[in-house]
Amino acid sequence: MFEPITRKLDEAIDSNKNMPPIRKRQRNKGQVPDYSIQAQDDAPDMNLCDLFDEPVLPQNEKQIALKPPSYEDIFSGDKELYVDPQYLKVQPDELPPEYDEDEVPDYEINEEDLDNQILNKLGLLDYENVDKNLITCKGAPRMDGSLLKGGKGAPRIGGPLFHGNGAPRLGMPLPFIGSWLNSQVGRGCTNSYRNAPNLQYYRIPKDPHIRRKYVVLMRNETLKLDSTSTRICSVHFDGGEKLSRTHLPSIFPWTKPTAQRRERKRASFEDVQKIEQTKKRKTALAQLPQEANFKFEEQTENMNVNADTSTSVEMQTLLTGDQLNSLYNRMQTREQEIVKLKGEIQQLEKENNNIKEVNSKLQKEIESLKHALDNNRFDISKFKDKDDDIAFYTGFPDYNAFILCYKTVEQASSNINYGHKRTTTNGNVGRPRVLTKFQEFTLVMLRLRLGLFENDLAHRFLVSRSTVSKIVNAWIPFLRREFEPLIIIPPREVLQCYRPDSFKKLLPNVTVIVDCTEFEMERPSALDSQSTCFSSYKSRTTMKSLLGITPSGVLCFVSDLFPGSTSDKEITVLSGFLDRLNPGDQVLADKGFNCQDELASVGASLVIPKFLEQKIQFSTNETNHNKVVASLRVHVERLMERIKNWHIFDHKIPITIAPIASDMLVVVCALSNFQPPLIN
Repeated sequence: MFEPITRKLDEAIDSNKNMPPIRKRQRNKGQVPDYSIQAQDDAPDMNLCDLFDEPVLPQNEKQIALKPPSYEDIFSGDKELYVDPQYLKVQPDELPPEYDEDEVPDYEINEEDLDNQILNKLGLLDYENVDKNLITCKGAPRMDGSLLKGGKGAPRIGGPLFHGNGAPRLGMPLPFIGSWLNSQVGRGCTNSYRNAPNLQYYRIPKDPHIRRKYVVLMRNETLKLDSTSTRICSVHFDGGEKLSRTHLPSIFPWTKPTAQRRERKRASFEDVQKIEQTKKRKTALAQLPQEANFKFEEQTENMNVNADTSTSVEMQTLLTGDQLNSLYNRMQTREQEIVKLKGEIQQLEKENNNIKEVNSKLQKEIESLKHALDNNRFDISKFKDKDDDIAFYTGFPDYNAFILCYKTVEQASSNINYGHKRTTTNGNVGRPRVLTKFQEFTLVMLRLRLGLFENDLAHRFLVSRSTVSKIVNAWIPFLRREFEPLIIIPPREVLQCYRPDSFKKLLPNVTVIVDCTEFEMERPSALDSQSTCFSSYKSRTTMKSLLGITPSGVLCFVSDLFPGSTSDKEITVLSGFLDRLNPGDQVLADKGFNCQDELASVGASLVIPKFLEQKIQFSTNETNHNKVVASLRVHVERLMERIKNWHIFDHKIPITIAPIASDMLVVVCALSNFQPPLIN
C-alpha cells in the first residue's frame, strides 16, 4: 500500500539530481572613469611642504600619506602636531547664559575654551610658555618620547582626548598651537575664562536696537558683533549679574560712580533755637556803626599767644563811651526780657500741665460716653418725670406706681426659672444674666403694653431674640403667681364702704358684675381644634374668658382662657367663680348669662335685664329695671376696654404663646388695678 508513495519520492529525488547547479548572480561592475592619469606620471605639488618645516619624503612605494612627526620632534619644537577639530567637540553641561528668542542654542565650544581645557589637563599654566614648562623648567622631568609612551614616572594624559574609542593618535598636532580669540568686548577689561572662571559671560543680543546700545556703551570700534566668541563679563552689570535680555551694562572705566544724595535730617528744637540766636547776633552786629567794627586782622598779627599760659588777650576797639553805654543798656534790657520770658515760660508750662489734666479727664469722660453709647440699652428711668411717657410704655399712671409694682416682686424674682437645667452652688440658675432684674421687668412691661415684637426688644436692650423669648416665657408665669392672689372679691364690709352712690340707691346688694370677653387667635391646623375654637358670635376662632369687677370698678375675678365655642354657663361652672361667692350675694350680668340655677346652688342670686317673652312691650317697671341694669353693667365693658388697651392683644394670639396666653391675661388684669379706679 506504500509503494505508490515511495515511488513518487524516488522520482522527485532523481529529477533534482539531474538539474543543473544554480549560479550566484554577480553584479555588473561599472566602468572606471578615465581621468587621463597614468601611473608613471608625476604627482602634482599639493603644497604639503607648508605643513612642516622639512618635507617628509616617502620611505617606500606603498606609502601614500605623509609620515606624521614623532613626539621628539613635536616637543623639541621642530614640528607641529595637527588634530582634526571633529575630535574636539565636547558638549557643555549647561546652556549658555542667555539666548535671544530667535536664536538656536550653540553647544559648540569655541577654540579658546578648548585650548584652555587641554592646557588644564596637561597641567600647563600659559600657552605661550609651553616649551619652557615642558623642557626648560627646573626640576621638571624631561618630556621625551619614552616619558610620554608610558614609562616610569610618566604623567598619565587622561580624558577622552587621548584614551578611548575615537581618540586621536599621539602623533597629530595639538590644538593649542594657534592664535587665541579675545572673548572680552569691553575695552580695557582683561577678564576671561582662564583668569576669572568664577564670572559669567554673556553674548551680545541679536536685537539691532539693543546692539546699538551696546556699541554706544562699550566704545569699542573693533568689536565683532556677529562672532559667537564675543562675550561680556558680569562685572560690567550692576549687581554682578545680567537680570534680563534688555539689561544693559553700565560699569566701565570711563563711567563715573553715582554720587549718593545727602541724607536730610530733621533739626531738633534746640538746634533751631541755636540757629535763631546766631541769626539775631549777626543782625545785632550788623546794626552797629561801622566805626565799632573790631580790627581783628591787625590785632591778631601783633598778638603773641603763649600756649602754656591761660591769659586772655584784650582786643582794643574804637568804641566811644556813649556807644559803650548804649550797648550796656541794651544788654540790661535784653537780660530783663530774658527774665520776663522765663517767667512767661514757667506760667505757660503750668497752664499746659493744667490743660493736660483737663484733657485726660475729658478723654475719660469721652470713653465712658462711648461705652455708654455702645451699651445704650433702653432705660425707663429717663422718663421718671414724665407720667404720660410712663403710662405709654408701661401702662402705669406714674413712675412711683411702676417702682411699687416692681418692689412687690423684686425679692421673689431671684428664684425665676429660665428653663436652664444646670444650676450653681448658690442656687442661681445658669450663667450670669446680661440684664438686671429691673431691666427684665421693664422688657416684659414693654412687651405687654406696646405689643413690641421680640426683634424690636432685642435691639432696644442689646440682647439676642432668643434671650428676649426666654425672659418673657419665664417672667409671665412668675408674675401670675405673684399677682393672682391680689385678685379677690373683697368682704361685704369693704364693698359697702367703697360702694358708689349709684349702686347704693339702685342695687345696694350687688357684689360683682360679670361678663365674658373674647380674644382672636390664630387658626389651628387641626380641624377638631378649629371647630372647638370657632365662635359663632365672632364668626372666627377665639379664646374666651370670664371677668368680674366690684361696684367700685376694681377687677376681682378673671378666669383662664377657654375655646371660643364654650358657653358662658360652662365657663362660670369650670372657672371656679361659684366658689368665690357667699350666700346672699347678687351677681349683675347681661341677658345671655343664664346661670340662675348654678348661682342658686351656692345661695347667690342673678340680676339680669327682663325678657319680653310673649308680651308686646315691657311694662314701666320692667323698662326702668332694664335701664338701671344697663347703666350699672356698663362699667364692666369699660374694664374690658382698659384690658384690651394692652396692645399684646391687638394681634391674633399666636399658637406658639398659647400655653402662656392665660397667664398674660391674668397679669394684664392684675396690672390694670394699678390704674385709677373706673368709678369715682
